[in-house]
Amino acid sequence: MSVKSSPITQSDVSAAIRMTKTGTPDGKIFVRTDGATRGLMLRVQAKKAAWVVKYKNDSATIAYAYPESEPRYMSALSKVQELARVVRTMLENGDKDQVGPYLTSYYLERQTDKSKNKIGSAKNALATMKAAVALDAWTLSDCVDAAIKMKTAPDAKKKIKIKPSGEKDMRTTFKRPAFKAAMSKPVLHLSIKDIEAVRDTVYRESGPSPAIKVVTYTRSILNFCRMYHSKSGLQTIDRWWEMLDAPYEVAARDRQPSIQEVVRTMILAEEYLDKPLPGRAFATNGVRPGSLAALWWIVLTCQRVDAGLSLLPYNVVEDEERPGSGWLLAGWDAADQKGGKSFVLPVPERAWQFVEGWRQKSQTASSSEWAFPSEVKPNVHISASGTYRIIYRLAGRDKLVQAKSNKKIDRSVVEAKRKWTAPTRTERRNLLDEAGIRWWSHHDLRNTLTSYMSQKRMPGGASAILAHEVKDDTRLRVSQSDRQRLDFQRERAAKITQTAYGAESQFIELKSLAMEAWTTAVLDEYDRQKQKANVHLIAAE
Repeated sequence: MSVKSSPITQSDVSAAIRMTKTGTPDGKIFVRTDGATRGLMLRVQAKKAAWVVKYKNDSATIAYAYPESEPRYMSALSKVQELARVVRTMLENGDKDQVGPYLTSYYLERQTDKSKNKIGSAKNALATMKAAVALDAWTLSDCVDAAIKMKTAPDAKKKIKIKPSGEKDMRTTFKRPAFKAAMSKPVLHLSIKDIEAVRDTVYRESGPSPAIKVVTYTRSILNFCRMYHSKSGLQTIDRWWEMLDAPYEVAARDRQPSIQEVVRTMILAEEYLDKPLPGRAFATNGVRPGSLAALWWIVLTCQRVDAGLSLLPYNVVEDEERPGSGWLLAGWDAADQKGGKSFVLPVPERAWQFVEGWRQKSQTASSSEWAFPSEVKPNVHISASGTYRIIYRLAGRDKLVQAKSNKKIDRSVVEAKRKWTAPTRTERRNLLDEAGIRWWSHHDLRNTLTSYMSQKRMPGGASAILAHEVKDDTRLRVSQSDRQRLDFQRERAAKITQTAYGAESQFIELKSLAMEAWTTAVLDEYDRQKQKANVHLIAAE
C-alpha cells in the first residue's frame, strides 16, 4: 500500500480517476491523505477511487470519486470534505453504528434535492436520519426478496401467486451481473436510467427475451412493494417504473428438426455414456443415463421441460379403463402446469418401457420423490438445463474454461496437484455439425410434433398433447401419510384414471391416437438407425 500525505486538490482527484481507468497494478492500494480535513483519505484500488474517513481503528467509506455508476458517487471536493467532518465527529463520539443510517439519509436527501435543482447538505441529513432509519432504507434486493416471499406463500392470493418455475426465472433475472449495482442501491434512489442501463446491457449480452424480462419483472416487483410494503417507501414517489419499456420483440421460433435428426442426436448422445466428449481434459463420461432418459421422455411426450420432468413416480399408473392393454397414464398436478390445471397424458407401453430402460441405468432410479431425479442432487428432479446441456455439449457450445470460484484455495491441494501431469486436452468438435444435424432445442420438438400430426391429418392431436388448458383442476399431489397406506397405488390409479376420463376437456381418446402415432414414428426411426449402424459395424469388421 502506497500512502501520500498532503492537502488534496481537484487535480489530485483527476489523477486518481485516471489511475482507475487502467487499474492499479497487482491489486496495490494507493492512498492520498487530505491535510486539510482530519481523517479524510482518497483511496485508489483496481478501478475504484473511494473517499474514506478514518479514526483510530474505525473507518467508513463515505463516497466515490469514480466510477460514476456508484450510488454514492460525488464529484464536488468541498461536499466530500463537509461530509467527512460530520462522519469523523460521529466516529470520535463512538457513534460508529449510526454512520451507515446517516449516510443512507444523507444520500437520500441529496438525491431528493438534486431533483429540485438544489445541493444536499450534510447538516440537513442529520436532522432526517431518524426518518431514514425508520424507513430501513430498502434496496431493490430487499424489494425482490419481500415480493417473492409473499408471492410464493401457501396462502397467497391467486392473482399474485407464482409457481416455483416463475420464482426461479425471476431470481435468475435479478441475479444477472448487469443488475448488481442496482440491486444494492436504495430503492428510492433508483431511476428509470438505472434500469434502462441494465436492460440494454442484458440485451447486448443475452438478447431480447432476457432484456424484456428485466423490464417486466422490475415493474412487477416495484408495483407489488408499493402496494403491499409501505416500509419500502415507494408510496411516497411517482411510479417512474411504469414508463419502462423494451424496444425489442422476440422473433417466433421456426426451427423444426426432423424426426431423423432428433433420433440421430439421441443415438449420438448414447455413444458418450461411457466416454468423455471431445475437447475435455478429464475422463468423465459425457452423458449420464438419467439425463438421457429424461431427454428421451421430453422427445416422446413433447411436454414443456420443467413440467414434464417434474413427474412424480407414483403418478405413472396403468389405465384402468383399458386393463391389460399396456397403456399407462402420466398425471401432473395443477400446480406444475402453465395453465394451472391438472393434466393427464396417455403413454403407450412401448414408449414407457423404452424410457424406463434408460431410467433404470441411473444410480438414482429408485428415488421415491421424482420419476427423473437429478443424478447430482437426488432430492430434486433433473432440470431443463440438465437435458439441454446434452445437446449443448454435443455441439461443443459449453464453456471450455469455467468461471473461477470465490472459495478460498487450499494451498496443500494445489501443491499436491503440481506433482501430477495435467491431462492432455483433445480436439474440441461440433458433433452435431459433423453428423449433419441442425441445431435444435426442447421447444422445437413441439413444432415438429405439430407438423407431423398435420401430415397425418390429425392436427387436433398435437393440440391435445401440448395444450394444458383443461377444465378439471383435480389435485394430484398427495401427503406423505397417504403414500404410506397399503392401498395407495390402487387409489392413485383410480384417481388419475378418473381425472383422465371424467373431464371432457382431457380428450383422452384423441391424445392416445396422437401419442401412438408420434411415439411409434420416433421409436421406429430409432430402430431403423440402430440397425443400419449395426450393419455398417459388421461390414467394417
